[in-house]
Amino acid sequence: MARLIDRLSPRFVQTAKPRRKPSPRGKVTERFLDGAGLYLVATLSSDGLVNRSWEFAYELRGRRRWMGLGPLYDVPLQVARQVASGLRAQLREGIDPLDARNERLRRLESEQASVVTFKTDADAYIALHGPTWSPKHLQQWESTLARYAFPKIGDMPVAEIKQADVFDIVRPHWTKRTATMLRVLNRVERVLDFAATQEHRNGDNPAAHVLTALPKASKVAPVKNFKAVGYQQIGDVMARLMEFDTVAARALRLLLLTATRSSEILKCDWGEVDIAKRLWTIPAAKMKANRQHRIPLSEAAIACFAQPFPAEARRGYPGTTQSNRPQRPLRAGYLRSTRTQCVGRSSASALTRRCMVCERPSKAGRRIRRRSHATPSS
Repeated sequence: MARLIDRLSPRFVQTAKPRRKPSPRGKVTERFLDGAGLYLVATLSSDGLVNRSWEFAYELRGRRRWMGLGPLYDVPLQVARQVASGLRAQLREGIDPLDARNERLRRLESEQASVVTFKTDADAYIALHGPTWSPKHLQQWESTLARYAFPKIGDMPVAEIKQADVFDIVRPHWTKRTATMLRVLNRVERVLDFAATQEHRNGDNPAAHVLTALPKASKVAPVKNFKAVGYQQIGDVMARLMEFDTVAARALRLLLLTATRSSEILKCDWGEVDIAKRLWTIPAAKMKANRQHRIPLSEAAIACFAQPFPAEARRGYPGTTQSNRPQRPLRAGYLRSTRTQCVGRSSASALTRRCMVCERPSKAGRRIRRRSHATPSS
């Protein structure tokens, strides 16, 4: 008597192929019954390749259906028989196995769509804080996360991110891009804190303790500051600049006289300068501290503004593009040089701490720190 179930042997399953040959550039398929609705499907293509898979056939409420169970290399014979046994159990309860599987898939897709990823929360955090940042700072946030964080954890559910995941972002670049990795780590930590406030994750921030697992940044990439001219030599610098009657030289003299940043010089508009009142008012939007800054102007500083410029120039010191990159002649005059900025900023800072004559703490310096920058006399 023929067996009604488990008809196929393991060897036959591994070697089964259609008995008919395919047509040129075609293929032929044949089913082999294992029993109780389980079939091995063998497909032979014209190039001689055989693909084997499983199907389950059943009839429910007068409707006959075929349900794929997967390829043979993923679903061995014994597994296929166990799956078929479970499907027959569903049929005995009046459940359509194919409809039940499709419903599970739809539910799973819906759950996955509702899962919040790291990139989703990062975009939300940037959208919330971006309007308060400078364009440059916003671009740095977007570019560093896109380059380093998103490829690793961008599509991960934010609730499932672990310390090892954050460590994998930083570790490959730690020795060569230490400063950048410190910023990336800080930004990832802030996004994860934001996710916690939105109740998208629970527990400790996985980025909070990653730094302790890495070599000290001060050992890996020691900070090498540019040398700054001491305030005792600032007179020599000014005398040297007076020898050049160029826009760049005048801009640099103004930077030293007002202890401002190069960006404030480069973005200076004529409307900010009141020669009659001897006052330069820098709007809050151009200040790092986001506060309006008023600078009294000395005779030497006014002379820097009083020199003729092109009539069509809107800026007091023409030479920047819309991207704020310095053009000639300012670039040629080293106004963007970090060392040049150190000359002005650090010397002004030193003047507020020390008296130039007796090398003791200066009361005037303490007063200056509480007020706007005073302009040194020429």
